[in-house]
Amino acid sequence: MLRKLNCSTSIIKISLKTLSILMFLGLVSVINLTAQTKTRKDDKQIIEARSGIVRSTIPVTPDVPDLPSELVDGVRTFRLTASVFQHQLETFPKQSAEVWGYNGSIPGPTAIAYEGEKLRFIVTNNLPEPTTVHFHGLHQNNENDGVAGVSQLNPIKPGETYTYNLDPEHPGSFAYHSHYKTAEQDLKGLEGMIVVLPYYEKQKDHVDRDFVFTVQSWFWKSNGSPIVVFPGTINKEFNVHTMNGKTRDAATEPTIRVGDKVRLRLYNGSNLYHSMHEHGFDLTVESQNGHKNPAPYEITTFDIGPGNFFEVTFVASKPGKWLFHCHVPHHTTNETMSGPGGSPVGMARVFNVVN
Repeated sequence: MLRKLNCSTSIIKISLKTLSILMFLGLVSVINLTAQTKTRKDDKQIIEARSGIVRSTIPVTPDVPDLPSELVDGVRTFRLTASVFQHQLETFPKQSAEVWGYNGSIPGPTAIAYEGEKLRFIVTNNLPEPTTVHFHGLHQNNENDGVAGVSQLNPIKPGETYTYNLDPEHPGSFAYHSHYKTAEQDLKGLEGMIVVLPYYEKQKDHVDRDFVFTVQSWFWKSNGSPIVVFPGTINKEFNVHTMNGKTRDAATEPTIRVGDKVRLRLYNGSNLYHSMHEHGFDLTVESQNGHKNPAPYEITTFDIGPGNFFEVTFVASKPGKWLFHCHVPHHTTNETMSGPGGSPVGMARVFNVVN
C-alpha cells in the first residue's frame, strides 16, 4: 500500500514537473509570437512609411451624421428608415419645412465603407406611400437596383422592410436615393451619400481633411409646411438652396489649419445645375462620378449637373474665412434675400482657416 502511494506521489511530481515545462515552453511560444506580431506590425509601418502608403482620412459631413454600421457575417450592414419630419433649412425668412428623409436627417446620413467590403442596406418604410432605394453609381446586380416598375416590381409598402445587397467594386463617392416617383420623393429629401474608402492610399493622394456635401434646392409656402416639388410658375421657382440641408446662415463653419490639404466630395441631389466656386485657392478636380481622373486639372469654378459627383482638392495656404459657394447669383440668397450686411447665404459655406 505504501509503495503504491509513493509511486502515485512520484507520478504526480513528474506530471507537475512536465506540466511546468510545457507551460514554460507555451509561455515562451506566446512571447515569441507576440514579439513576432509586434515586429511584423513595426515592419509593416516602416514599409508603409518608406513606400509612401498611409491610412485614408475618414470623411466628415458637416451638419449631417454618419450612418451607423456593423459587420454581419463579413458584410457591412446599414439600416435606413424613410419617414416624414420637420427640418430647419434656413433661419430667415422662414425656418423649417415638412420633408421626407432617412433617419431624421436631410440629406440622409453618410454611409462609409471600405474597398473590398460587400454592403447590405436594410430599409424600413415609414412613409405614407411605397418607396424604393437606388444606389447611384454603385455596381449592384439588377435585382438590387431599386427602380420601381423596372427592376423592383414590388416597392416597399408603408410599414414594410426590404434588404438590398451591393458590391461597390471600387472606392469613390456615390449616393442613395428613392427611385419611386423619383421627381417627387427625391425632391422632398430622400437622398444621402455613400463613401467607399481605400484602406490605404498613396501619400500624394492623401488629404488632411475630407468633407462630404450634398447640394439641394427647395420650395415651400410657409414655415413648417410641406416641400412643394413642382412649384409651377417662374414666380414660384425653387428659391432655397442648401449644402447638407442648411443655408449658410443655418450652417456650421468647418475649421481647418493652414497647410492642410482638403478634399471636398460633392453630390448634386437637386433639380438644377450649380456652378461651384472656392475663394482664395485653386481647386484640383481629382475624381468625377466615382472614378479617378487620369489627369487631374486645376480650376476655379466647376459646373455640377443633377446626379453628378465631383471630388476636388485644395491646399489651405493662408488663414482667413474663405467662402465656397454656388456662383449662380440667386442661389446665394434665401428666397431672393441676402444675409446680414449683404452677405451671401443660400448654397454657401465658409471654411475658417487658422494657423
